Amino acid sequence: MCAFAPPEFVGAASGFTGIGLGGVVPCAIALTAEFALWNRRQLYSGVMLSGSSLGAIVSSFVAVGLLPDYGWRSLSVVAFAFIVLVPMMYSLLPESVNALISRGRLDEARAVADRYGVDFEAGLREHAAYGACRAGRGYALAWISRICRWWCVLIRESACPARHSGIC
Repeated sequence: MCAFAPPEFVGAASGFTGIGLGGVVPCAIALTAEFALWNRRQLYSGVMLSGSSLGAIVSSFVAVGLLPDYGWRSLSVVAFAFIVLVPMMYSLLPESVNALISRGRLDEARAVADRYGVDFEAGLREHAAYGACRAGRGYALAWISRICRWWCVLIRESACPARHSGIC
């Protein structure tokens, strides 16, 4: 779609994509840590994080090869080719044991834990601990709200061009 869109749309779509991809790395780290063997979690997390950097390097080389002859729109066409991987990953990646436990699907959680060697009992303990801590989340949200208000005050009182954007 971006290959045939005006540049303004491409800029907005890139911004939204960046926000969405900002959540991919934490989710990948969480899945890697959950399914990795206890004594290999750091190694597997490091390898997984290196994969995103390697992807950036490879995409840069692809861009260097395609841009001179085909322009920037060709990069969107190449990126679209990787959309095929999404259904494949959706069908191959297991559901998180902790997510299954939190939804009360304990039989499925136990089956996934047994298949991948995840400690099911540890997941139950984490879920119980999270339930006990959940009562304090209102306190954390209040602090986040205060920090955001403080940030807006700083922007309004500064000479920053963002103060005219209507954000604060």
